[in-house]
Amino acid sequence: MPHSEYTIFSALLGQSDPSTLQDWFEASFGLSSNELARRVHALEWTFKCPPYDQELQTWVKAAELKGLFSYLPLDAIEQILASSACIDAKSAAAELFWREHAIKQLELASEKDLPKHLLDSAESMVGALTPLFSTQGSALRARVLSLWPDLGALCHHNPDTITTEHEIIGQTKESMPLLEHLVDRCLARKLRGLEIDDIGVFQRDHSLSPDAFRAEVDGLATLFEHGLDRVCRAAFLFLDFTKGGSAEMRAHWKTIRPDLSIHNEASADIVEAKGLLKPFGLPECFERLVLALIRSHGLVGQCTRGEAPLTAFDSWIEDCRSLAPEISKMLALDSTERAYDLIHKCLHLVNLCDTAGVREGLMTDSLRFEFMAVESLLNQIAKGTQAAFDELLKCEASVPREDPLWENAQRRWLFDRICRLRAGRIRAGEPEEEALRVVKGLSVETLEAICERLRQTSLWYMEVATSSLSPESQIKLLAGALASRLPNITFIGLVRDLDRASDPSSPYRVRLIETLLRQADIDQLIQHGFDSKEHALGGLKAQIGSKDALNIKFEASEEARALLTLLPLYERKSNAAFHATLKGLCDLYGLRKDEFDRISNENTYLLHMNSARSDKERMLDYVPVNPGLIVEVGPGGGVVLDLLEARFPSSRIAGIDISKLVVESLQSRREIEGHRWEVLEGDAFHLETHFNQSSCDALIFCSLLHEIYSYIEYDTGKNSKEKFRLESVRDLLRSAFRVLKPGGRIIIRDGIMPPDEPRYIRFKDPDGPEFFRLFQEQFEGRKIFGEWIDEVTVRTFAPDAMEFLYCYTWGPESFPYEVREQYGVLPYEEYQEAIVAWLGAECRSVEVTDGSYLQEGYIQGLKDKIDLFDEHMHPVSLPDSNAILVFEKKALL
Repeated sequence: MPHSEYTIFSALLGQSDPSTLQDWFEASFGLSSNELARRVHALEWTFKCPPYDQELQTWVKAAELKGLFSYLPLDAIEQILASSACIDAKSAAAELFWREHAIKQLELASEKDLPKHLLDSAESMVGALTPLFSTQGSALRARVLSLWPDLGALCHHNPDTITTEHEIIGQTKESMPLLEHLVDRCLARKLRGLEIDDIGVFQRDHSLSPDAFRAEVDGLATLFEHGLDRVCRAAFLFLDFTKGGSAEMRAHWKTIRPDLSIHNEASADIVEAKGLLKPFGLPECFERLVLALIRSHGLVGQCTRGEAPLTAFDSWIEDCRSLAPEISKMLALDSTERAYDLIHKCLHLVNLCDTAGVREGLMTDSLRFEFMAVESLLNQIAKGTQAAFDELLKCEASVPREDPLWENAQRRWLFDRICRLRAGRIRAGEPEEEALRVVKGLSVETLEAICERLRQTSLWYMEVATSSLSPESQIKLLAGALASRLPNITFIGLVRDLDRASDPSSPYRVRLIETLLRQADIDQLIQHGFDSKEHALGGLKAQIGSKDALNIKFEASEEARALLTLLPLYERKSNAAFHATLKGLCDLYGLRKDEFDRISNENTYLLHMNSARSDKERMLDYVPVNPGLIVEVGPGGGVVLDLLEARFPSSRIAGIDISKLVVESLQSRREIEGHRWEVLEGDAFHLETHFNQSSCDALIFCSLLHEIYSYIEYDTGKNSKEKFRLESVRDLLRSAFRVLKPGGRIIIRDGIMPPDEPRYIRFKDPDGPEFFRLFQEQFEGRKIFGEWIDEVTVRTFAPDAMEFLYCYTWGPESFPYEVREQYGVLPYEEYQEAIVAWLGAECRSVEVTDGSYLQEGYIQGLKDKIDLFDEHMHPVSLPDSNAILVFEKKALL
């Protein structure tokens, strides 16, 4: 291209002197450069409209833009302006004008030359496809669809075949993700950016380094030199069209290929059967290369994600070996090896642009290197013999079965595959140990079956569809699918079911599927697949799409569908009764992992637990000097672990919690933030199983003892177990005292019971009285006294008022959980005396400054909800909410 359109418009927009380009403008647009500049100025003015003035913007677009362009229809202009390529007025002007020019050139082309010109550049392809965005008829749109009616499929959004991994940019009248991906990102940004050598067009961030971008530009120049750029452009046109299509189109395609779920193979088969490449007039061997690129595109990415084995490239290797000699001869290359290199450069370009176009920032130097490593390996296999290919497959399959190291090698290999299938979760902080634990727990027979079948199977959309499941559930799901022994398994039916961003019911849907899989035995799954018996929640179904493809879907039962409607609805309610029902439903169907699991509210709860950092820091003043080992029992969100780590850099800091969910959350945060503290899953009533006797310098209990009092069922010795027993608190503290060093301390921060005095609560919030009545009815700790004076005022006593008010602070979302806890166990002095008595003569109480106090957060949380009065209706402050108690194990004399 003697004049790059990008350079032209940069000059026009003031980056250099446009006057020397006047002849080019007049020849290309039939306009003087001054007239073109005036129109660009009008376009820039459009972008100066206030963003909130939609009516004005619409009027401007209709009145000004419509007159600026002869070939770009208005709705196509609106689509372009919505795309992320238009980050400011100047880029929008440039984008619209080069597209206008590309369309014009194609409109002027003859019927015979149109297909040939379409493959001239990325800009030509964008020019041909941009009219498809418009519902308005245009001559070019009609000509393109006349030559290739199947390209109309790109305009159809089929939610069952288009995944949410494709970035959706801007707001259009009708979403066309396939067309947007191909035209606005893959071609207009990625391929065009390489063709015009402009990294600013290629990407809006710095994900690909300048050196890597330069190498890609040089690689494309090599393809230009041999005419293979046209091959790649032809392939881009047909990569994904079978993901879309109207019902009539898809029915027609199924007469050619009954199963369309493996879209790359389906696209290649349909393009070949219908002769869609013939209009381009490409040499026969180039046509076959286009088909090979369509058939194998995306497999390299699947391989790096752990979704595809090397055997998935059998047809690619076969195509390369048949094509390389012919291409070498046709291009007069100095060797057949050079043809192999060029073929793989084509594959690399297609994969790079297609992947980079999925979403901005996805194609990094690291991912590019992974792509190149796989492509280099494929090139070497293609150049070698079948024996070399078999040898490489043997390497992938690790050591021989009779080798003593075989089992460990298999577990290592499977662990690597699972980690790649969970790469996004692991990058977000999920510990790899979770997957390792599951892999280590597999029987040898199940391990062998999974590994053997996984090496022969391509998994489609598995990472995006299933990584929200726990590692155990994901591996069970994989085992059930692999029972079919089919070479292709697609999980696209689960993508939207389990995508948390797409549907508020998704967290519950994840739990439904995990509940089903929790009940399944993995040894049975790998042998027999998913149970066909109907469960209350529905079931996982493996539907055979063709002789070599399996579709995995979740079919919710009528009950499950009702749950998935109700649960997210109840979650948004402000009335506490709905949240009590929500919890009851989750418990009834086994959707919670443990007693501490709040599903959607867990992260919010942990944030609340992490509040009042400075308040919790007070405890650290009572840790002994130069401590060796400090243990926090029940670390919640981990804020105390952070404080301990910062205050005591030379100490070993450990947390122990019985809640699997809390431990997983902490391990994830530890990995992300790089903390040195450790966290263990274990029973604090038996601390000696985790820590040696007399080994701890300090044990910390922050907001935990009231939960022990409330949740733990104490064996009364009368064939019954009871909650709300002081003996539970006693036994836990005795466990802690056994692992405490002489001179070590137990430090407690928790709720405290106020003196038993009358109180009046007057509600300001209209939901308050109903909340109180529901609390009275459902509080499990004891009977709550309440005598109504009027519609908004209730008489009670300070201990009952405290329990209610500090539940009321958390709001209705936490009501069904907080109503089960008694926050104040005993009054301060009585608590001190009881603990010293429980721990015996070796224990002494340490004096604490301001031992009980009111936390500021409760004052702020309740000031707009209630007023509190004493027995004489005089305003009084809220009761103390917290206390710090410290006990020391007497040092040996």
